[in-house]
Amino acid sequence: MEAKLIIIYSASHYGWEQMAEEYQWLDFESFIERIKILFSDIVCEEPTVEEIEGEVQNETSRYILTWEDGMDECVRIYEKL
Repeated sequence: MEAKLIIIYSASHYGWEQMAEEYQWLDFESFIERIKILFSDIVCEEPTVEEIEGEVQNETSRYILTWEDGMDECVRIYEKL
């Protein structure tokens, strides 16, 4: 499945712990909007359409969040086409 990659961040990102806490307290779509405000530096300015990578952790009619654990944990948020 392909979608637009709009946000990518890893455990080494300075806001990882705050983002994890926000994720626990907000509904998924509110979390995405909050991340766009608090951490605009991780939002893709020109989202690219690509194959979804990682294990799907959350999905709505509009967004998909994936998680990947390698050398560093990584979260990707995609907007569905």
